[in-house]
Amino acid sequence: MQKLIDTLVQIWMSEPQAQVYLAILENGASLTTEVAKKTGLKRTSVINYINELLQVGYLSQSLRGKRVVYIAESPEFILKKLEDQKEKFATQLPELNTLFVGGSGTTNIRYFEWKTWLRQIYQEVSTQFQPIKSFFSIEQHLSTLTVGDMDLFMANLKKYGNTLHDLLEDTPFAREFMKTRLFAEKTNTWLPTTFKIPIDLMVYGNCIAMISFKKQMGVIIENMDMANFHRTVHEHLFEVSEKV
Repeated sequence: MQKLIDTLVQIWMSEPQAQVYLAILENGASLTTEVAKKTGLKRTSVINYINELLQVGYLSQSLRGKRVVYIAESPEFILKKLEDQKEKFATQLPELNTLFVGGSGTTNIRYFEWKTWLRQIYQEVSTQFQPIKSFFSIEQHLSTLTVGDMDLFMANLKKYGNTLHDLLEDTPFAREFMKTRLFAEKTNTWLPTTFKIPIDLMVYGNCIAMISFKKQMGVIIENMDMANFHRTVHEHLFEVSEKV
């Protein structure tokens, strides 16, 4: 039970709220006295937590005779509610980013060195709730990192519901490699063969992440104007390039 409580706390509840929700979920329609007995919380506290859960839509109420009982919404209902909230938040990201301290008037630069820290860049980028636009060379990547690193990046994208649009360096090796990849979808395009990519460049939100595999160093620049410029260049090239 504690593992379930910890999970709910990490996502969207305080620990007492999680205790109350799980008690009602397990018992079914419950009186406040029943919830208090099961959780060990004071009845007055239980009433407060129930009201908070009612306000956010995670509980509903009904009558048992003349007494009010509380019913937990299903986990599937709550997951759908959270997904809807995520979608609503995502629609406001452009406006929110203009208010962010790393917006167009402010620049923050972070430097990374060696393989371990290059992996940290990919971890950070892939776990953001923002679309990613990338200039990517498969051969440059594999000269320093591994296919496993690439697969972990893609797994994170799927886990966090992110989208990736790759502009790929076009080489015979890259084309053969992409034939074997499950993620070789229409979100990838081939750049002209004369277009060489010495680095990996990723644009997301108000950030640009750049990795030099040759030097084993990387940088993340937080500046909205710079990010928007690179995003516009990427979108133009993506539209006119050959789909993978």
